[in-house]
Amino acid sequence: MRLSGIVYVAWLEGTNLVKIGFTSSDVRKRVKSWSTGSPGQVVVIKEIGGSKRLEREFHNRYAEHRVEASGREWFEATPEMVKDLALPQAVLGSTQ
Repeated sequence: MRLSGIVYVAWLEGTNLVKIGFTSSDVRKRVKSWSTGSPGQVVVIKEIGGSKRLEREFHNRYAEHRVEASGREWFEATPEMVKDLALPQAVLGSTQ
């Protein structure tokens, strides 16, 4: 698979919500561009070299945990996701 950008996981601190997204530019600038007006602090917790295809694979893998009201890239973090993506346990919030 050709690396053409960054697949990232951003976390809305204090919740169990994570966004799995893709950018071909600076990740932090990308997150800042859409996180203005968020109900809390959004932080990038994982960056993986990859492509839109990899992002889509993650979206499909975790589809049953998608938060519909928040758009197609937001998910409720699960223990499986934390393990698979090596995310910090804190993203599980009170769900653990």
